[in-house]
Amino acid sequence: PQQHAVLRPYLEAWFTCDAACQEGLVASARRFTSKDAMPEKMEIQADVKKWVFEELFKRVFPHEANPIDADEFVKNQDAVVSLSTITQLLPDDALTRVVAR
Repeated sequence: PQQHAVLRPYLEAWFTCDAACQEGLVASARRFTSKDAMPEKMEIQADVKKWVFEELFKRVFPHEANPIDADEFVKNQDAVVSLSTITQLLPDDALTRVVAR
């Protein structure tokens, strides 16, 4: 709880979206879904994750070029999510044996 009190003002500053922010997100979403920007075959989950990643990066680092490749980010994020999902499916004693080795 105390760490949340420290972080909360930063999170609110970064992620509170006023009218100008909302207009920017709507414009970005329109560009993202425009026929010109749309690939022939859109991969809904991956492409939406890339768009969200790029938009969040712009919010947190507004004057910085994004040095992280969006495809690489999504690939790594998916791997982490898969690993955490797999570990939830295994019983605790199996995890203890795997981690101990």
